[in-house]
Amino acid sequence: MTAPIAGDLWEEGATEMAARLNEKVPTLALGETREDIVVKLQLNEGSGGCFPWHYDNPGPPNKRKVTALVYLNPDWEDGHGGELLLLPFLEPAEDAICIAPLHDRLVLFLSDSICHRVMPSLARRVAFTVWLDSGVVNGDEDVYLRAKHLAVEETWLARADEAATAEQGQAQESAAEEPTAPPSMLHLRMSPLQRSLSRYVYREAYEASIQDCMGIREDALLGMQLMLLAHKKACERSAQNELLNTFVRVIRWHVDQVRLWRQRSAGT
Repeated sequence: MTAPIAGDLWEEGATEMAARLNEKVPTLALGETREDIVVKLQLNEGSGGCFPWHYDNPGPPNKRKVTALVYLNPDWEDGHGGELLLLPFLEPAEDAICIAPLHDRLVLFLSDSICHRVMPSLARRVAFTVWLDSGVVNGDEDVYLRAKHLAVEETWLARADEAATAEQGQAQESAAEEPTAPPSMLHLRMSPLQRSLSRYVYREAYEASIQDCMGIREDALLGMQLMLLAHKKACERSAQNELLNTFVRVIRWHVDQVRLWRQRSAGT
């Protein structure tokens, strides 16, 4: 693995990738110059390195729109770790899409609307990460979560309140089809606005991922405690907003119902 390889990827491969993606999906509006592209080569020797849940584009002034991962692991096999987990918003964290870092595999996803993490690597893991910038990211409609975005239909709010009883949980489990999200929330599946809610919606999963990544090394324990404290404070701030707190409560209820339904369907 030499530096010129990364240079060639930056000079030719990544710019051509951006051009091809623009042809297929013009709304991405990706930049096609070197200034619009970042290439990172990552080498993990298998000491447990990983990343907790996050977005590659957490907000302004970041301009990333597309993340591309290229894996270079000819000897990878089950048990080596380092898998990429993708979490589409409104899905249970337990059902995150798991992608093995197989040699010559390319993975593409939206930097501003796909939450993801990397599992601890227990063997040598090599990957290129390519970030493609766009001029149409982090506009006001992508960043500012307003009251109109947090409106919840009264019927769904009532159902979430009733779900506190065991009887309601059993009734939901017996549904013939997988529960659908409230209409007021469906737009969040692909909207970058989900970034303002994700940490609070999936707070237990975020916390667990920080512990997974930082708790395996004694020299990282202080960093883990600081990250957990920052996570706790961010959730506490969200909880103080009554409108947001109610909205997230309904989202979490929906995610729980999906989890219950899938467990029942799978016979677990």
